[in-house]
Amino acid sequence: MDGALVPIEQEWKEAKLISWYQVGKRYGQKAWHAQEIHYYPSLEEAASFGELVWATGVQHQADRAQELIFVCDGAAWIWKLVDQYFPEAVQIVDWYHACQYLYPVAEVLLEKQEQQHLWIANMKALLWEGEVEAVIQAAQEVLAAVGGPAQRLITYYQHNAERMRYARFR
Repeated sequence: MDGALVPIEQEWKEAKLISWYQVGKRYGQKAWHAQEIHYYPSLEEAASFGELVWATGVQHQADRAQELIFVCDGAAWIWKLVDQYFPEAVQIVDWYHACQYLYPVAEVLLEKQEQQHLWIANMKALLWEGEVEAVIQAAQEVLAAVGGPAQRLITYYQHNAERMRYARFR
């Protein structure tokens, strides 16, 4: 589930999208893949979109799934809908959105690209192992020097820490 701003006539609206799929192995392959992907877009507000999420989820038997996982960004409206309609689902912040907060901190904190890449790699390694608090601590240590980007990282990671336990989810 995600949202993105799109131009509609003379204004910008948030288009929302839910995709439902099952994960399985393709014949002769060891890796897991998304299968039978179905997309449902909407320009409705979150509450109305939630009805579409529920209806399409039931259509795809998500309410009967042995394990239901939502991999999304950290938008509050998304997790409210998941909590409302699928409270037993596993909630995971997708890797891209989790990592995007690291880059602005590194750019302000360090001058050389090599240093930035090393810092980001170290933070990603911690994050990959589910050590969210260690990344938050690193950002808190540089907060005075970095300011806004570090504060945004701290806030996002604190609000989504349980959704970023990647080692446990693996």
